[in-house]
Amino acid sequence: MLAGLVAIHLILKLALGFSGIAPTRTLAGLIAQAIAGGVGGYLFHVISLKRKDDRSAHNLAT
Repeated sequence: MLAGLVAIHLILKLALGFSGIAPTRTLAGLIAQAIAGGVGGYLFHVISLKRKDDRSAHNLAT
C-alpha cells in the first residue's frame, strides 16, 4: 500500500510534469503522504479484523 501510494504520485509527476497534490511537490511532503497512507492502511486493517471478530462472536451466540 505504501509503495503504491508513492508510485501513484511519482507516475503522475512524470506523466503530467507536475504533481497534482500540492504537499507531494517536495520530498518531505511525499514522505509525509506515504507515512499517512501507511498509517491509514494499518488502521483500516485493525478495524476490519475487529469487525470480523465481532461478527464471528455474534454468529456463535445465536
